[in-house]
Amino acid sequence: MLPPIKILDFTRLLPGPLATLYLADLGAEVIKVEDTKMGDYARNMPPFLKNVSPLYLLLNRNKKSIAIDFNQDEGQKIIHKLVEIADVVIEGFKPGTMKKWNLDYETLKKIKPDLIYVSITGYGSKGKWAYRAGHDLNFLGYTGILHHLIKNNYVSIPPIQIADILGGTMHAIIATLAAYIHKLVYQQGQFIDISMLDTTFANTHLMMSSFLSMRKELPPGHDLLTGGMPFYDVYPTKDNRYMVLAAIETKFWKLFCQSVHKNEWISQQFVFGEEAKKLRNEITHLFQSKTQQEWITIFENIDCCVTPVLNYTETVNLEHFHENHTLFKNHHPTEGDYLSFHLPIFSEKLVRKNQQAPAWGENTNEILLKLHYTEPEISNFQYQKVILSN
Repeated sequence: MLPPIKILDFTRLLPGPLATLYLADLGAEVIKVEDTKMGDYARNMPPFLKNVSPLYLLLNRNKKSIAIDFNQDEGQKIIHKLVEIADVVIEGFKPGTMKKWNLDYETLKKIKPDLIYVSITGYGSKGKWAYRAGHDLNFLGYTGILHHLIKNNYVSIPPIQIADILGGTMHAIIATLAAYIHKLVYQQGQFIDISMLDTTFANTHLMMSSFLSMRKELPPGHDLLTGGMPFYDVYPTKDNRYMVLAAIETKFWKLFCQSVHKNEWISQQFVFGEEAKKLRNEITHLFQSKTQQEWITIFENIDCCVTPVLNYTETVNLEHFHENHTLFKNHHPTEGDYLSFHLPIFSEKLVRKNQQAPAWGENTNEILLKLHYTEPEISNFQYQKVILSN
């Protein structure tokens, strides 16, 4: 789908590697530029398939890896030669880190004036917080999201990294693609600063809407879509499983009420206070009268947004994901079989690739040869420990 955009990926762990995975799946040529001391430590994060973390395999399909000592002048010169043929650099270090290696935007744009340089940071590249450390949970705490997950004096930590992915990954992809279009039209590069805190906060539209309309902070679980209304909540079943009722639209609420023979509820969709409490208790009693499977059977052919809460084992076995080829059985030459995700974008122009995630420095020699280094020069780099070749 994409033309062969060349991306140098200096990122590790989750936000950046997921962004470059999507771009690679869309057709970009992605080179993981790794150091010679550790590389992307997602490889070594337990649990493992055999010797490698499945997280690394899932995030780094369709990429190549070159391992270079960033601290050596010769290593920096190699990277500068790579930059000459690249369109995009994506990095995820603290502000100032790339500068100490002469790999910052100001240095690299002198080599490649139309370079697109994307920096994914926790708090942005400027300001008082620029050099602070942070992870997904910190950003969720600052943005008010964790506050709304408090229930019975307990905070439920989300099982997906909302700030990393919604904030870092997705905004880096959007910015990269927009900057590339700008480059095609105006022949200009640019520096792009992605703050995971700010990008996460800028997606709290419903929370902001509630805050503005109510003129005050609502307690956790009292917003329209966080359990404040009985028609949008999660209810326990007879067998201690759960069902989701998400009948926001009146037509769905009416159909739900009619399907469970509770026509008297139809007029009570938007009730508050004690009336809402009474209705929620009645709906709870209803769902607790049957097992989850019985409710699944009842609503199988009734389209009113009543669905089960599945565990992950059940989710990965859903026929839907296999029919759509969102999930597929992958095979790594040393790690064996594992489930993997296809890019969940369906287009007749998309050519699916499935090159396994590279070993640390696996493509070093191959890439250096394409940069017109000779084999004796490459051997000398290895001897001087400028590069690591797998």
